[in-house]
Amino acid sequence: WGKEDPDLVAHFRKLGQLKKDSPALQTGHLDFFQAGSGKIGFTRTLGTEIFKIYVNLSSTPWMVSGQNVLLSENLEKKLLKPMGFCIEKWS
Repeated sequence: WGKEDPDLVAHFRKLGQLKKDSPALQTGHLDFFQAGSGKIGFTRTLGTEIFKIYVNLSSTPWMVSGQNVLLSENLEKKLLKPMGFCIEKWS
């Protein structure tokens, strides 16, 4: 204890706050739009609140919409690089 990576701690705090602030991320309907080849994409929807989440575990880049990005890693403009993720709010 006491030797935590401050960047990693900050990252998980952001994720936790995002979930705490969003009913859709807590209990919203889950719908996958991509699953396979190392790429997972899904939406979480509750009422008019919609989030799109992309996770790229493949070795190739993935084009995403890149709009209203709340949190991401390895995202350049609309190109999600390998080992990256992106959370977008659509509502």
